[in-house]
Amino acid sequence: MKLTRFHSLPSSDAEELVTQLDSLLLDYQVYGNNVRRLHWDRKLRPWLHLTPKLHLLDRSTQENTRQIAEQLLAMGHTPSIPDAQFALVRSKVQPMLAADTPNEAITALIRSTYELLDQVHAVWQLANSIQEPATMQILGNLAMQLRFVIHVFQGSRSVMNN
Repeated sequence: MKLTRFHSLPSSDAEELVTQLDSLLLDYQVYGNNVRRLHWDRKLRPWLHLTPKLHLLDRSTQENTRQIAEQLLAMGHTPSIPDAQFALVRSKVQPMLAADTPNEAITALIRSTYELLDQVHAVWQLANSIQEPATMQILGNLAMQLRFVIHVFQGSRSVMNN
């Protein structure tokens, strides 16, 4: 990948940030698949109050994936679009397996969200260390959304357990 400069970043810093953002894009793709798997899981049908939340989370995840891809394009890099098998192997977000109960499904979603939040935080730290404000702002917003998702679904899990 040949990046001369992104704003005032040295090319080595820009290339490292692009590599990390590309990896984060991959993580978001796997996370999005996890969300869609839950959204269409028939075992969750008795818990219809989860369906709108999962639908909104799916749309939000698609929008966040687009924002990361647009940031990569702004940096002069074409985002990678790996095949599904490659994405599963390289992603730091684990694909969700079938859950037998709604509680297991929500627990898996919360775990997956924490994994994604860890990756967002790691890339944010890199962007912060090289002082790239546009990426820091995007990732800060994504982290805030993921924390909210964790809060909402922990609340849903509590309601299911009572």
